[in-house]
Amino acid sequence: MTGSPLKREKRDRAIAILNNPNFMREICEYVSTGGSLAEFAVANQIPYGRLHRFLFDNEERKSAVLAARHARAQWHVERMEKLANSVEESQIDPHAARAAADIRKWVASRLDMQTYGDKMQAKVEVTDTTALHLEAVRNLMKTVASVEPEKLTRDTATDADSVVRESSEPT
Repeated sequence: MTGSPLKREKRDRAIAILNNPNFMREICEYVSTGGSLAEFAVANQIPYGRLHRFLFDNEERKSAVLAARHARAQWHVERMEKLANSVEESQIDPHAARAAADIRKWVASRLDMQTYGDKMQAKVEVTDTTALHLEAVRNLMKTVASVEPEKLTRDTATDADSVVRESSEPT
């Protein structure tokens, strides 16, 4: 085998943890209650790169971790509410609570930008009706240009046509 015995031991331990049937439940629970992937990797002695590849190379695992991150954002919001209650009950200094709440607000906005992000995005689609109208006129002109109008002049009109025209004119 390649590598030192210490590296082999770390790799084997990481593989055993990652292949545990309860692993995904454990990591999602850990992340959704405020923990990070980096903290989990250090606590379980798993190389962070190996953990990240394992979680994000598979769509099912990736979606589970992303859902846990959204839950983690909600956890931070709930912690901010607890901080506010502690300030109202005069248990902690308002300035310290404000600093902690600002940090948690920032973390929540990064974990779930759509719900807690500061930037609002609006999807606006502009349709240029002038361009549509011009295109319709161009298409109409193509069809009209291909059909030649009837040439009814005195030279080509027959006597029967002139009798019909004269009889149809009002007197």
